[in-house]
Amino acid sequence: MRMAARCLSIAALIGLCSAALADSLSEGRELYRAGRYAEAAQKLEQAVREQPNDARAWWQLNFAYNRLERHADALAAVRKAAAIDPALSFASEPGKVRETIERLERRAGAGAQTAPPPAPASRPAARSGGDDITRALMEGDVYVARGAPVDAARLAAVARELRPTVVKFVVLNSRADSRALMRDADRVREFLREYINRGEGYVIVASRSAVAISSGSMSRAQLEDMARQGAQRMSAGDLTGGLEALARGLVMARPARAEARTGPAAGGLPAPTPSPWPRILLVAGVAVAAIVIVATVARRGAAAKRMAARREPLERLRGDVIGGMNYLDNVLPTLAPGVAASVRELRVSAGTRLDEAARLLAKPRNELDLDRAQGLLDVALAEVNRGRAAVERAQSGDPTDAAASGTATPPVYAGAAPTDRGTDWDAIPENERGACFFCSRPSRFEELTPVTVTLEGEQRKVLACADDLDAVRSGEAPRIRTLDRGGRRVPWYADEDYDPYRDYYRRGYDNRSLLSDFLLLSMIDSMFWRWHQPVGWGWGGGWDRPYVFHSDHDTYHDYYSRSATSAGAEDFGGSDRDVQAGGADFLEEASGGAGEAGQSGGFDFGGDQS
Repeated sequence: MRMAARCLSIAALIGLCSAALADSLSEGRELYRAGRYAEAAQKLEQAVREQPNDARAWWQLNFAYNRLERHADALAAVRKAAAIDPALSFASEPGKVRETIERLERRAGAGAQTAPPPAPASRPAARSGGDDITRALMEGDVYVARGAPVDAARLAAVARELRPTVVKFVVLNSRADSRALMRDADRVREFLREYINRGEGYVIVASRSAVAISSGSMSRAQLEDMARQGAQRMSAGDLTGGLEALARGLVMARPARAEARTGPAAGGLPAPTPSPWPRILLVAGVAVAAIVIVATVARRGAAAKRMAARREPLERLRGDVIGGMNYLDNVLPTLAPGVAASVRELRVSAGTRLDEAARLLAKPRNELDLDRAQGLLDVALAEVNRGRAAVERAQSGDPTDAAASGTATPPVYAGAAPTDRGTDWDAIPENERGACFFCSRPSRFEELTPVTVTLEGEQRKVLACADDLDAVRSGEAPRIRTLDRGGRRVPWYADEDYDPYRDYYRRGYDNRSLLSDFLLLSMIDSMFWRWHQPVGWGWGGGWDRPYVFHSDHDTYHDYYSRSATSAGAEDFGGSDRDVQAGGADFLEEASGGAGEAGQSGGFDFGGDQS
């Protein structure tokens, strides 16, 4: 596997290198076709630097040089291509290569130089006019005035060696100062722009007493500093050595930005400076992504710890249910047929809930699964306890079998008719009525059943009507009715303008198919959940009419104790009647000193060098 991975990596690296070369070569060809010959030459020079043994790149470079009338350079490029590929397969016809060489030899003066890319050595010119300088620098890289004490052939060799960076030398046999030489250098560079990398190359102009440099790739301050360094050697009498050292120093100090340029945009305008904003935005995006990832990992880690902490008590609860079911299985054969049927029905129902809870506990996806498992186990344990109570009554000779009837809804006491749309709530004392915590349905206390809900790890007992009790028993995620309060959804009991006795039926809330105003209990802000700590308004019915919707309320306890005693019935507010429900937070929220490029710099070193 490791060897295969290495092979793939090497193949990918080779592919990337080939793609880079292909890009440089293809871009050079496109620039050539567009008539942008100087830029094409730069791009093709980059291609031969990257792959010096690619005959196709050298062959294409010859055409660009030829268009720029750099015939000697073009001839060297063709010869280099032929040396790399003697079969001349880079050309459409081998004969074209020979024809091209012959034509370029005539134009370049039949030179026999082979060092790529060549530039013929300029001899000390016999004339000193501007035409002589221009012609010499267009055909080669050196112009030396008659009588100037420099080695022209040595400077020409240096210029060839420094290619593809173009360096042009002009040596005058005069005592012109640096100010005059800077003007001359700028004029030469501008006139020969297409011959010196679109102005990105260097023009060095020297006299017997000064030296100046012009380039579009360095600031004036940088050029003056370089000229000052070269002048130190030239002032000692070594003009040729000083000019050579100056040229090499310029190429070594060439800014990376100049090497990366492919030339100004069409029309001669300088390339725009890249904006820093893309990089800033990229860094900011990476930082935000890192923060989100860290927060997500931390949140999931905290959730995993909470889930692990809840597993042990749930397993104990599961063991209690299994123990109760085993007890019922053992005593069933000893019971009378009627009682046995009731107990068996409770045992089967408890077993069904146990199986579903075990499935959720085996692979819980989130805390909501644990909440559902707890609700199922609590209901199963309540059914087992009712079966156990039925067995104990049967064994004691008590014929009453109400607790084993399979219903968790408390009995309606005598004289209390079921409430509905036509109920006159003013006729029912306030200490005998309440509202369903989930849907806000107004009811008598005996029509409501206490259930336990969980939010943010906190358990509370609330009252539920028969419909919501069935929903909780089935394992559904608890929902609560919400109302719009200033553009925000708040639970019904937090809206002081809402009166369930007045508004529930009037607004059609008894139609259970209308669920658009319900939210998951887990999405209710904890501020609205802690009704024992009221903030800003009266919790449960405004400021003066408390709506009893939780079984911890004193009114509910007083009423139920009184009713159960007068009826001689079991206290259905006890643990056997309590049903567990759960909510989970699976949703987090509800709702230069550098001068201008293109200048020149010079330095006067004085002294007569004759």
